Amino acid sequence: QRERFSMEVVEAGKSGEDLFALCYPEINPSPADDLSYDFNSDIGKIEVKTDTYSMLKTPNFFLERYGCSEKRQPGGPWRSLKDGVDYFVYFFVDDLTFFWFKPKAFCKFLDKHTAGLKMKEIKNKSWITLGHAFPREKCAHLYRADTFKLKGKKYIKI
Repeated sequence: QRERFSMEVVEAGKSGEDLFALCYPEINPSPADDLSYDFNSDIGKIEVKTDTYSMLKTPNFFLERYGCSEKRQPGGPWRSLKDGVDYFVYFFVDDLTFFWFKPKAFCKFLDKHTAGLKMKEIKNKSWITLGHAFPREKCAHLYRADTFKLKGKKYIKI
């Protein structure tokens, strides 16, 4: 059985972005000055989307199509594409697993495979997000997945 990690493993208050930086020091991630993505790095601009569901509980990614249903502003990988981000990274924090996508190829694939699918609404404090629950297996050819574990005070790729 695959080892599962929970938020208890990490220091209280650590965000997905903090964990990303701890797991990938070799690419020198530094917080972006721009709100359209999370990191500048040696390999380009990176956006990290953190999901608190365990991969064991869902076979899907939740891919935000519109960050605000009223304004129909692109969200998730579509926003990354619009903003010229080099990597859209989907992070399952409980599993310490990162899925790396190139936004252009990912959005092209999603546009074809989500056309006509009903969108899910996620209600936030003052807006509603629209998106798709999309099976990870259907887009496995488009991502690289990295899983980490905490060893001492360091995160190592397994």
